[in-house]
Amino acid sequence: MSSALLQALQTRIQGARRVLIRPCTGADAEVLASAVALRDALREMGRSVILATPERPPEPLEDLLDLGSAEVDDGGEFDLALRLAADGVLAVCAGSEDLHLSCGSRQEPRGTGPFTLGELVFDLLENLGGRLDGPVAQALYVAIAWATDSFQNDRLTPGTHLRVGRLMESGLPADLLARRLFREDSLGFLRLLGKVLAGLTVALEGRVVFGEVLWTELSCLAPEDDLPMRLAHRIDQVRRSELVVLSCEQRDETFQVLVRSRRLPAHRVAASFGGAGGMRQAGFLSTDPPARVRERLLEALAHLGA
Repeated sequence: MSSALLQALQTRIQGARRVLIRPCTGADAEVLASAVALRDALREMGRSVILATPERPPEPLEDLLDLGSAEVDDGGEFDLALRLAADGVLAVCAGSEDLHLSCGSRQEPRGTGPFTLGELVFDLLENLGGRLDGPVAQALYVAIAWATDSFQNDRLTPGTHLRVGRLMESGLPADLLARRLFREDSLGFLRLLGKVLAGLTVALEGRVVFGEVLWTELSCLAPEDDLPMRLAHRIDQVRRSELVVLSCEQRDETFQVLVRSRRLPAHRVAASFGGAGGMRQAGFLSTDPPARVRERLLEALAHLGA
């Protein structure tokens, strides 16, 4: 991330009195928690801020973050509009060119990040002199912990630990937050997870893991947009696996297929099916049943030399 771009965004925020924050479509815990931290800190600094959140935030954010009731863009004039996504912040200001701050890439020297949105917001607020304690610290911890899979994936850098250490100095209950984020869920979800785990199959000597869940099973739980993502996250625990593929049947009998990777290129696999994503997380929609998806995916991996 360019320090010049960061300084440019700071300047725009300093000159703004009314700010709109809009998380991207399908925002996960990383994006929503980053947005909440930015909202609360800017309000502490005297800005009028509207956070246009989804009406139903994904689990388990409702009891971890002060999302409040859904705030609506009233169509009024804003000095600055910020759109947050996992890859960075897009700032739009009247009379100025759009400004996009991207999180660091793995091509940069290790430790030069930040590689997560929460860390980018941390740096922004620190430079603005904003508060990094209380609800702001809790929201930033949730964002960073989620983005790094509880400090276990390749977005983790020495700088991540330094920033989280600063947050923990404020006295936030990191142990309780981590438990709520990664170790607790509803009884209904855990029972469904057990069914999915019992039906897992493997290929390529355990390097690829396949799971599936039917609509009749999904529909037994309260409708939650992030349910497939939570299932994919929890089954990505098989030792020595490099790629996890979860097929989730939809109401219309199509399948949402989520791909999670540790080494193999998830985005290139998904692209073979018309999907998209990043190196570690990707997905696509399919009209084929899981057995056929498995066959085609193994063919795609062979074509990729994997």
